[in-house]
Amino acid sequence: DSYEKDCWKNPNRKPDQPFFQVLNSAGCHESYLHKDKNTNEEVDPAAMKLAPYHPDIPEMRMDYARYTAGVMNADKALGRILAKLEADGLADDTIVIYTSDNGGVIGRSKRFLYDSGTHTAFIVRIPEKFKHLWPAAKPGARIDRLISFIDMPKTWLAITKSAIPPEMQGNVFLGEKQDPPREYVFLARERMDEVPDMQRALRDARYLYIRNYDSFRPNGQFLEYLWQAPSMKAWEAHHRAGQTDAITGAFFRPKAVEELFDCESDPDNVKNLAADPAHAQRLASMREGLKKQQTMHHDCGFLPEGILVNRA
Repeated sequence: DSYEKDCWKNPNRKPDQPFFQVLNSAGCHESYLHKDKNTNEEVDPAAMKLAPYHPDIPEMRMDYARYTAGVMNADKALGRILAKLEADGLADDTIVIYTSDNGGVIGRSKRFLYDSGTHTAFIVRIPEKFKHLWPAAKPGARIDRLISFIDMPKTWLAITKSAIPPEMQGNVFLGEKQDPPREYVFLARERMDEVPDMQRALRDARYLYIRNYDSFRPNGQFLEYLWQAPSMKAWEAHHRAGQTDAITGAFFRPKAVEELFDCESDPDNVKNLAADPAHAQRLASMREGLKKQQTMHHDCGFLPEGILVNRA
């Protein structure tokens, strides 16, 4: 065990002893937006391409620019880590995994089950030495496979030939012990800080199905931490002034009980197909798939919070 910044430099590490280290970069965390002025010179707010569900207002453009600058800082932090491995002669012996904990921090991303909140950055660099683990013929390939966070620990154990506890959930997606590709990723939203809600979702290779159990609650319930971003305050004020439309104002209105999105033709998840007869069969299939998951894992979201506290 090591708590050093670069654990491979631990004096107790034996020559050629394998190591595993997690390095976190908070350069584009949500708190990065909790400022009321532009702090970057690299990104022009006027050049930002806004998602269709966000109104084109100055505060939104500024937060897009600041978040973009934050992501650039996170990329630079990764570059420094790779440079250290190279300088210490470990680049050709080390598998590097780069991922994020959610899809983004602008309102309607983090905490929400749309692709904007759940589609994360994920890159794995595997040196030539371990090419038997490559999921494609050569580096740089994009792999079209569904992966959930719960798959990662099990996969890292598998590729390092470590023991995998039988009770561990997950789908191994690299190496010789690969599981068949997932048909679905299961997604869930519960209480978010002081804001209660209950949403469940299934995402397959193309479609996203969301079941809103508290459909009377808008996605845009006031949440103190989220509302520290200038863009959120401005977006709400813009809506209250009657200046949003059916798409930019949907965030502040009650939700449909069911939502179905074609993420290929509608990557921003703004066109709900749940009531479209042409998609009735797909809706029923994904509804049943979600129910199967909830039954299998004894979804405790149906229990009152007081009962959960007592059982805990």
